Amino acid sequence: MATIGDGQGNPCVVGCDIGGTFTDIVVWDPGGSGLRVFKLLTTPQDPSEGFLRGVDELVSAIPRLPARTAVLLHATTLACNAIIERKGSRTALLTTAGFRDILEIARERRYDMHDIFITYPKPLVPRRWRIEVRERILSDGEIHVPLAAESLDEAIEKLGAENIASVAISFLHSYTNPTHEQLAADVLRAALPDVALTVSSQLLPEIGEYERTSTAVANAYVKPLMAAYLGKVEERLRQRGFGGRLYIVLSNGGLTSSALAAEYPIRVAESGPAAGAMGAEVLARRLGLDRVLSFDMGGTTAKACLVHDGRLSRAHEFEIAREARFKKGSGIALRVPVVDLLEIGAGGGSIASRNAIGMLGVGPESAGADPGPACYGRGGTAPTVTDADLVLGYLSPASFLGGRMALDVDAARTAIETSIATPLGLATPGAAWAMHDLVNENMAAAARVHFAEKAEEPAAYTLVAFGGAGPVHAAGLAWKLGIRHVIVPVSPGLFSALSFLTAPMIYEAVRTYKVPLSELDAVTLEKLIANLLEEAMHFLEVRDLPQTDWDVSLDMRYVGQGYDVSVPLNGAQPARADIAGAFDRVYERLYGRILVGVEREIINVRLAARRPLVGLDTAALEGQRPRGADREAVRRPAYDPLSHAFVPFRVAKRHALGPGTQLDAPCIVEEEESTTVLPYPGHISVDRHGNLHLHFAGAGR
Repeated sequence: MATIGDGQGNPCVVGCDIGGTFTDIVVWDPGGSGLRVFKLLTTPQDPSEGFLRGVDELVSAIPRLPARTAVLLHATTLACNAIIERKGSRTALLTTAGFRDILEIARERRYDMHDIFITYPKPLVPRRWRIEVRERILSDGEIHVPLAAESLDEAIEKLGAENIASVAISFLHSYTNPTHEQLAADVLRAALPDVALTVSSQLLPEIGEYERTSTAVANAYVKPLMAAYLGKVEERLRQRGFGGRLYIVLSNGGLTSSALAAEYPIRVAESGPAAGAMGAEVLARRLGLDRVLSFDMGGTTAKACLVHDGRLSRAHEFEIAREARFKKGSGIALRVPVVDLLEIGAGGGSIASRNAIGMLGVGPESAGADPGPACYGRGGTAPTVTDADLVLGYLSPASFLGGRMALDVDAARTAIETSIATPLGLATPGAAWAMHDLVNENMAAAARVHFAEKAEEPAAYTLVAFGGAGPVHAAGLAWKLGIRHVIVPVSPGLFSALSFLTAPMIYEAVRTYKVPLSELDAVTLEKLIANLLEEAMHFLEVRDLPQTDWDVSLDMRYVGQGYDVSVPLNGAQPARADIAGAFDRVYERLYGRILVGVEREIINVRLAARRPLVGLDTAALEGQRPRGADREAVRRPAYDPLSHAFVPFRVAKRHALGPGTQLDAPCIVEEEESTTVLPYPGHISVDRHGNLHLHFAGAGR
């Protein structure tokens, strides 16, 4: 299958990333203007409005853009935000009799053993809408209690009376035998055709009763909302003359069709942040970097991910809507393929405040796009990280968004002075630095824990910083972690949206195959892999995939353990000894030892398949790297963290820095979508691709 951008008619590609504060739009026009980028404030009431407003401006600037556009790539946090803000649909759960409380029982673990006031997320489905159905399938797939028709009729009557909009069906052990779930779904479709359905054995045919049910419920909760949103976006794009196909960015960093995203919206919950991490992976391979810390700091949150040996760290589950921001187990568990992102801190719009005992804190509340930080001049009065960065001199009030949006320094000072400086007895610049440094310290602390969990040392990594606020805080984060090399890619404020252009379509499938390794049947495993591959090719819309475009892994553990590890397979027909050796290597790297004489077992088989869509390599974007003659940088006062005083910083425009340019610290590099700050001893250099490299002359702490 030909990919977009193969020279056939010079088709255009449009990408849009809707964040909490800004909406980023990119257009790749190989036959004309090359790469066009655009950044505007997000419209929280209706995120599609900002997207379409930006599209309208691009249409007026690029001739025949709608007719020439073959692909539209879109990332959205709509599903994630709906769950966090509890703005999803009226949802019910059909479950096996006796299991209606699984959402509260969960794994019966306390995420904080010492918190006597511990709280957990309120279930997305109230107990009165969790309806028990008489049926029972055993763990081996045997039907123990047939599905009771009268029980299902009672459920349908209650669903209709309660005006339920969406239903999740999750029966016990349906991953081994989905018959009852399929029968129930058929009956519900006939009786309630306007109700959206999520069938757990179709969404997640995997062992783990709580995780499967929780994921199915979350999918059902956002399904009507996402379907309506995508339908609206497609309709309005068609009205503007766009004839290309719409693809959505998945939580694993790949792309999928809008139809699949509407059916399984929970798979796109971490859409935008995952794309940025995917771009960091591409950049790491291109620059030959072995270990990279991807650092994405936007307007609302900051997220990090490790790239090791040129491969992004991925996971099969994550949490959403945590009660305790950085505590695992305090959120709603979702079992979906996802980039292993760690939320490490606040964003540019995060609000600073004093807690109950008067200590300074930043986030998680955010000013968002409306009203935004105080310096935006849109009615915001709460002090934010962006306000602090402006008061410290790191941001220019006249250069923000290329001068299209002036920042109000006096409003920023007033907000910080009123809420932080005066109550804490600090000067306003000192309070601003306290906010800035606290954000960096919180991020460093969370990153250290993540590195320790992965048995890695931060100093061995290169930090790749992007997002609107990422390059402002990257040097401070690296300094605290002992990282001595930071890279800021071209157009860092739009890096996630640009990463869409390099992302492939990805489909990940899983099947539970619980068997001791000593009893593994090679024929059964081979047949299972073949079925998963066939499923993947169907969703990727191809008839064949070369071996290089798909990978198989096994979830394995020692018999009796409650946690498993991911073991990559080498080929589709590995020997038991090879599997055992691969498991031992993974287990020892994570835990420092292996258990001699203890039986290993397989839990799940996973397949990840991909195919190129846009077919664009990062080399194609080099034409957008900074150009122009080097010139002497101007200077402006900014805060020096070592002397705790304002000193002259060299300030340069990025478009004027050609390859080979070097700026000595302290210095600031400004561009339209972001600002890079190096306040510590060292220098900034520019490579032949246009990336900025921050090098520290001394070790951090």
